[in-house]
Amino acid sequence: MEITFRILGPTALRVGDHFQQEWTHPKPRAMLAALLLYPRQAVSVDELVSLIWTPDKVPNDPTGTLYTYTKKIRTGLEQMSDPPRIRVTNGIYRIDVDRDQIDFHAFRALAAQADSHRRAGDHAEAADLLATALDLWTDQAFA
Repeated sequence: MEITFRILGPTALRVGDHFQQEWTHPKPRAMLAALLLYPRQAVSVDELVSLIWTPDKVPNDPTGTLYTYTKKIRTGLEQMSDPPRIRVTNGIYRIDVDRDQIDFHAFRALAAQADSHRRAGDHAEAADLLATALDLWTDQAFA
């Protein structure tokens, strides 16, 4: 499957044949990155708050702010040919994306495969897999 989301660098989404980075403001992009860390998993408001803001910068109404960010993310996702759904139920957020569509999870899988090859003594394949994994890393993660 093709990578459709990048979080190992500026948070970007695939629109057609290129990645779009400036599709909304930084905080909604940070929220999307936080959700993409846990694809198809429940993420609570408290977890999102801890991933998006430092303790001294939490807004007065984080639940309302996250709701606003969700609308902005959905608008950005509508640019994609097959946009994933973000579900919100009773303060629990979930994004319907497969892990292999996200560079972070592809990186982790490649690194694990490389480690298996290294342990088996296949150092050339391990190095190739690590090089492929490192190519996914474009800049400061979650930027």
